[in-house]
Amino acid sequence: MRTAIIIVITFLSIIQSIAQTSQNKNTHSLKLLPVYKGEPSELDSTYEKKYHIEKLRFYLSDLIILNEQDSIVYTHQAKNILIDIAKPESLLILFQDSLLVSKKYKMQFGIGVDSTTHARGAMEGDLDPVNDMYWTWQSGYINIKLEGNITHNANKEQFEYHIGGYTGNRNAYRKIRLPYNGNLFIHLDQLLSQMLGKQQHIMSPGKDATDFADIFARCMSHTF
Repeated sequence: MRTAIIIVITFLSIIQSIAQTSQNKNTHSLKLLPVYKGEPSELDSTYEKKYHIEKLRFYLSDLIILNEQDSIVYTHQAKNILIDIAKPESLLILFQDSLLVSKKYKMQFGIGVDSTTHARGAMEGDLDPVNDMYWTWQSGYINIKLEGNITHNANKEQFEYHIGGYTGNRNAYRKIRLPYNGNLFIHLDQLLSQMLGKQQHIMSPGKDATDFADIFARCMSHTF
């Protein structure tokens, strides 16, 4: 009798485990959420009555999901995805395949376009020069483009950051790994406070551009 009870309990546990796996194996996505001090941010918004963002675009590349053992369990079908906060549809990256997700899973991606892709020259789709994210064959792609203005004593000053570079110490491509929960927050308050105190115009590859790329990468997180 006791043996029969143990067998039934074991069987029910297996059924429950299978059901739970079936429920968890769904189509997932990555939602990009630009925020300013925890509040949702939109294009042409003004913050603290002085910061005004007119444009923010960047490439999110080589997106993968890793399990607890750091093995790749999902690779996104698009190598390079152009994110543009003026286009809300670009802020939701859908995964093509179903995925069994654990709370301990991680996501890894690049900000910008890697050197191998740069070497191929101008391409199509999100990498098409018509998107205004390409300099020349020599300088390559613009990884991040941030434009707007800041008000000082009723005077407006423009800020422009066109960040790129893909060779040697001028390489502005940055790889990021974070816990995966379906969200990716972009903390614009941190970005603006760190950059506007230093420089308001970066328009070519170099140390200033790589410094900006470092700061931009640190302003991303999976939580507020």
